[in-house]
Amino acid sequence: SNTVKIKSFTWAAIVAFSIALPQATTAQDYPSKAITIIAPQKVGGAADLAARSFAVVAEKYIGQSIRVVNNGGGAGVPGVMQAITSQPDGYTLLLTLAPHIVSVPLFQKDAPFKADNLKYLSTLEDQPLVLAVSKSSSFNSFEEFISASQVSAKALSVAVVSRTSLAALAFKALNLDIGATGAQLSDIPFQSGPDQVRGLLAGDVDAALVNLTSISGALASGDARILMVTSTNRNSNFPDVPTAAELALTHVDGMTLWMGIAAPKDVPEAVILAWAEILPKVFSDPEYKRLLSRRGADLVGTGYDEANAFVVVQVDKMIKLKTAIGY
Repeated sequence: SNTVKIKSFTWAAIVAFSIALPQATTAQDYPSKAITIIAPQKVGGAADLAARSFAVVAEKYIGQSIRVVNNGGGAGVPGVMQAITSQPDGYTLLLTLAPHIVSVPLFQKDAPFKADNLKYLSTLEDQPLVLAVSKSSSFNSFEEFISASQVSAKALSVAVVSRTSLAALAFKALNLDIGATGAQLSDIPFQSGPDQVRGLLAGDVDAALVNLTSISGALASGDARILMVTSTNRNSNFPDVPTAAELALTHVDGMTLWMGIAAPKDVPEAVILAWAEILPKVFSDPEYKRLLSRRGADLVGTGYDEANAFVVVQVDKMIKLKTAIGY
């Protein structure tokens, strides 16, 4: 009959339409293909090395290959935007770096993103910035460095990176902390952490405020030494070096280079749940711990809720610093 034909056609159309619809991702079927992690720095940068350390270990537990793609330059903006605008299916992730996520949106007027454009799966690791000098320097402590800057005929020079970098902002915070002492410091911008180190070893600057990864080689060879770390607690790899907190550097204290893994904000909950099962295995893997230690980084290893709460706190701290330095 015509009624039967119409009903048959209707059910067939519904079935065909439902097959054509994209199926919801479940924790059981994710991932079903390779994953890409975007490192918003060039090869050899802190974000690149952190991404590769994570990827090589996570592959063992996730059952798929993980490819690291570098999209450096532009204060990390191109790499971050590539991740934010990617398909939110969990197959494109971002290696988050403190200055890219927190300081760029606050200090760069035309920044096309904000920290809440992402969901943070984990805070992976943390490493301090360090105030380092070359082996030929006469300064053996932070106190000696500051004392010399108080009596020097010209300001002592400190290598930093671009104006929105963590090192550049930490330099401004340091000046707030030592301003009343009469110390004179001048910041000298370099293109990258490795460039800072090269300038330091060449004698172009008196000191460098640099991330630990970039200067780890010079420390291992004895070509440089550390006078201070910006972390609240002493770094496990350099337990004899005083912290900013111990030196009463209240604005610098806690300005560390934390790194994590994030996804576009509309990523399915199933992806978040899948990584919640995988991440603890990565964090307990001895190989991952070894790779972090080799770069001077400390394992943080937070979960989803803690990571997202942490970013909110970090943004608030940077807002307060921005006000304090009158930016």
